[in-house]
Amino acid sequence: MTETAQTLIPSVPGGAVISDSALTQAVTGGHTFANNGKQFLVVQNGDVGSTTVTIAAWKTEDSDSGLAVPARTVTVAAGARKIIGPFKPSIYNKPADALVHLTFSNFAAGVLLGVLTCAPDSG
Repeated sequence: MTETAQTLIPSVPGGAVISDSALTQAVTGGHTFANNGKQFLVVQNGDVGSTTVTIAAWKTEDSDSGLAVPARTVTVAAGARKIIGPFKPSIYNKPADALVHLTFSNFAAGVLLGVLTCAPDSG
């Protein structure tokens, strides 16, 4: 299955409104996004059941801590919205394409996602 590339939602110094219309539907093939370590995943679960987001880790050990690095899994309860991240590029960016790859356990119509990217320092 083909993964869906996510468009980054830029933050701005005055704040970013993240409405449901700015988010996209979770799909069975998974999702990818460009990552420089300043991105956050926004997940809105409008379904009646929970969903688990799995973010692939492409390194088996974190060189900074020496600890094993499993895939990151985050459960989002029914009706909840979570912001997940940031994602250390040396762990979460796939070496072949430099993208973060993620999947969902639930693809109901109300499971939405977006990727918020932090604005560069303004000052």
